[in-house]
Amino acid sequence: MISAILFATALCSVLLSEGATLPSSRSLKQFAVQPTFPFCRCTDYESTSNPYSLSMTYNEVLISNFAGHSDFCFTFKYKGPKANSSACYQDLATRLYKVQFEIQPACPAAVDVYGPNVTINGELIESASLSTYAAGSLLKITNLPFTSSNVASYKLCMRVAYPCSTPENLFSQIPIKYDVEESGAHRCCSVSYLDV
Repeated sequence: MISAILFATALCSVLLSEGATLPSSRSLKQFAVQPTFPFCRCTDYESTSNPYSLSMTYNEVLISNFAGHSDFCFTFKYKGPKANSSACYQDLATRLYKVQFEIQPACPAAVDVYGPNVTINGELIESASLSTYAAGSLLKITNLPFTSSNVASYKLCMRVAYPCSTPENLFSQIPIKYDVEESGAHRCCSVSYLDV
């Protein structure tokens, strides 16, 4: 609770210094760090609100027994319209803005060796970042150009150094825990799982 108050105070200070109006207590609570993945307060966490299925391939390149890297690549597939779907299902079908993966606490440095090196169809993107919380670590990829109509044409890849170069060593658990969001507003945070 104290950390949430401190965060809210810091957020208010930044907003006021930039000439913004003070946000309501409701909007401050929205950004409070939560103790479980995805570590933020959202309106909808349901996996049934995720309109995409995710698949992964990875290629491990060992230089020696204790050095090397892996390229983890992900593709999304739109599941199609769904009767009685949630508002978040519909919003995510319109725009998939962010994907986050929960990674092992020891792995941010291994991800950051390469920048982090995250590409879409081979083009380096600038919107990948790492965050570490008391309860875990995240690899966030934002500002994605994905929609239900184009998502199948994209491949999202990331390069990760040894010793986090296998799914078991990189991700917090298997099946891999991830979430998809429709914006940066922390409204739809559909937490889903990918078996490998």
